[in-house]
Amino acid sequence: MNYFREAASREWDVPGRGPRHFGAMTMKGWLNRYNKNGFQALLPKAREDEGGFRKLPELRKIAIRELRKEHLAMSVVRFYDRALRAEVLGTPPICLATLRRFLQIENLFAPKDQAKARKRFEMSRFGELWTGDFMHGPLVLSEPGGKRHKKAILMAIIDDHSRMIVGGVFGFQENTLLLENVFK
Repeated sequence: MNYFREAASREWDVPGRGPRHFGAMTMKGWLNRYNKNGFQALLPKAREDEGGFRKLPELRKIAIRELRKEHLAMSVVRFYDRALRAEVLGTPPICLATLRRFLQIENLFAPKDQAKARKRFEMSRFGELWTGDFMHGPLVLSEPGGKRHKKAILMAIIDDHSRMIVGGVFGFQENTLLLENVFK
């Protein structure tokens, strides 16, 4: 056991994971598994229900399928709310990501041809439409010679027609004062 305690006090470089510490009992368990069943005992085990849904028994799957067929045109988010109200998602309910994955596997999404196409647009002249946005930048010193670092925030405005940057200012907060400085 002293060997394992000594090994547990070291830091181990695990490929793809970086430096790690392991407990003495963990390493002793690995040795016991290796002695009992060889190298195969140390490999990770695949789940028996891999690719399935542990939280979705067959009756719940049937209820979700039937409800979805009634509301096929609904978005998944709106359908999730409807299914919650209909109490077909269980207690506690499955999450939205699980429902989305189940609907994907069951091919229960609205047909693509029902989706409305979005058309691109561009204003015909400079200055008809400007768009502004904030971008978070690196940490910088808030004052020369100071010790406090703050996140630099860029506020920029772009013209829709020409794609020209109309104005831009760095600041430390996303607020209307920064927007006013861009316009000035």
